[in-house]
Amino acid sequence: MFYLLVHRISWQEKLADPAREYSRRKKFSSLVIYGTFDYLLKKYEVNVRDIALEKCYVLEEYLNDMDGRRILEELIEVAGDRAPCGVQEKMWQLDSKIMPLLQPSYTCIWGTENAFKRSYLPQKHWYYFALPKCVATEWSKRIS
Repeated sequence: MFYLLVHRISWQEKLADPAREYSRRKKFSSLVIYGTFDYLLKKYEVNVRDIALEKCYVLEEYLNDMDGRRILEELIEVAGDRAPCGVQEKMWQLDSKIMPLLQPSYTCIWGTENAFKRSYLPQKHWYYFALPKCVATEWSKRIS
């Protein structure tokens, strides 16, 4: 179990951090807004560990976790040079750990209509086109 200390910032206070400003505009959860990279990396790390331990949970939780991975990537892009040192490398390290634990899916885990509407592509959003091997057969039936 991990604990996250979150610095509280009032909604009225101007958020100078581009990642926080972006998160606020997109109406992400307050945990994402205030925890940004630390929160998202820790969640992704726990997700990777759980899949490695074959602690396969419900599809809806997995969808949420993969959304967290997408948001992490978006925040890195938005922050640019202002992203914390090493955050992108840590994300890539976690990617390299999770990839062998996943099985490719021919369908986007959010469904074909959502993939088209949101422009999810297997090359860029690979995490939306893969399922944990321990539940891939069962979940494939649900998403097709």
